[in-house]
Amino acid sequence: MQGDIPTIDFDHLDRLLERERGQLREERRAFERFGTRIRELEPTSTRSPKASPSTTTTQLGGTTSVVSRTRPQPSGLSAVTATYKKTVLDVSHYESVYGEPWDEHMAAEFGPEIAAAVAQATQLHPQLQQSLRTATTQAIENRTQLLEQLESEADAITDAERMLTSICADLRSILEQPIESVEYNALRLTRRRLVGLRQHCDELAARRQRQVRQNRQCSLARVGTFERYLYEDAECTYPVLASIAEVGDSIERARTTVETGLFGRRS
Repeated sequence: MQGDIPTIDFDHLDRLLERERGQLREERRAFERFGTRIRELEPTSTRSPKASPSTTTTQLGGTTSVVSRTRPQPSGLSAVTATYKKTVLDVSHYESVYGEPWDEHMAAEFGPEIAAAVAQATQLHPQLQQSLRTATTQAIENRTQLLEQLESEADAITDAERMLTSICADLRSILEQPIESVEYNALRLTRRRLVGLRQHCDELAARRQRQVRQNRQCSLARVGTFERYLYEDAECTYPVLASIAEVGDSIERARTTVETGLFGRRS
């Protein structure tokens, strides 16, 4: 009995997962460095800008006079912008994945209000500094959650590949039978085996669909739906479900062939 059996190879999915995990770890470290430097900045008083003293020596009528002046310190927000560029925007994949100006990226990560404040305000007040720290902590937590989700996805892909490989091995042994010479009772047993394989396939599909729904509940605003975020470079958005469906179709074609043989033997 002839039949096509799909090749189960999820190596390309493993590579996608590893790439995303590497990028997320790098981004998390970048936000951690940014948060550390934001904590070290000295916020500006809400009453008056800080200034640093400077002295100038002048000669007046043979007498040396020291005149004390004040020089305004650079705005804390310029330090925020520079730090953001040197940490968050300095990840190796920034241009290929994001490729947007710093203020657009900050608006997507921290919210438009914080990005506008950093871009437009002249002083780093304590409230803005705290908002930046809170938003940075959330960005780190978002990546931690997404990394955990990717770990679960990696385990799910490994399990699906193992189960589908086992189903395909059983299907291959069935298809190797010469249906023309198989007796009636053996064909009935073959049909029963195919029905069992299809049930395994359906159970695997149902499990995968539950995982997809769970992934949707865990998705973050920045990445959108989990499957679209992770598998945008794959051939389809739901590659595991597509492989399960392909195996199921192969089982159905084999069952149709066996049932045709059974009908012919009874006629």
